[in-house]
Amino acid sequence: MNTNATAPAATAPRKVGFLLGLGIFLLPIVFVWFLLRGGHSKLARIIGFAWFGLIMLAAFRPDDKPQASDPAAPPRPAAATAPPTTPPPPAVQSIQISAHDLYAAYEQNEIAADQKYKGQALSVTGTVESIDSDMTDDPVVRLSAGNGTWIEGTYIPGIGNVDVYGLDVRAAAALNKGQSITVDCISGGETMGDPQLRDCSLH
Repeated sequence: MNTNATAPAATAPRKVGFLLGLGIFLLPIVFVWFLLRGGHSKLARIIGFAWFGLIMLAAFRPDDKPQASDPAAPPRPAAATAPPTTPPPPAVQSIQISAHDLYAAYEQNEIAADQKYKGQALSVTGTVESIDSDMTDDPVVRLSAGNGTWIEGTYIPGIGNVDVYGLDVRAAAALNKGQSITVDCISGGETMGDPQLRDCSLH
């Protein structure tokens, strides 16, 4: 009796359907494994796994581009830059002079004295002759411009005055006649024969 040997039936080839191809394209990490089923061609598997490899490389490749800043995050402060250094203005050197010498300069030549002293910072030393107030009740201290003397406990001022304006009321109130003081002022020229000092403060 003859026995006919039958060869095992060959596996029918599988085609990559539309849905499977779409799944591999969009989500290869899930759907590419379906290509390992019997019947799929070697070319389909190569293409599918190559696509899977490209997606994985793109996903894990470090991003070289600077990340966009979060609009909700507070802005980073700009790097502090040192302001340009500018040298401080030179200190104004006041002219040291006595009330006597200032008065004498104006008595000798008012025009020359104005050119030398008017508008300049002066540090004037003299003896208090009187402590008064002007029409607005601001202090006016007059310095004796002459060489005053003390006679039997009384100070006799010299001839001529230097008028001091702008002293603080409390500073002026603490002064006494015959007291020697130094004031820092701006020269205001001469009025009615007496040199005028403005914006004064006790040295």
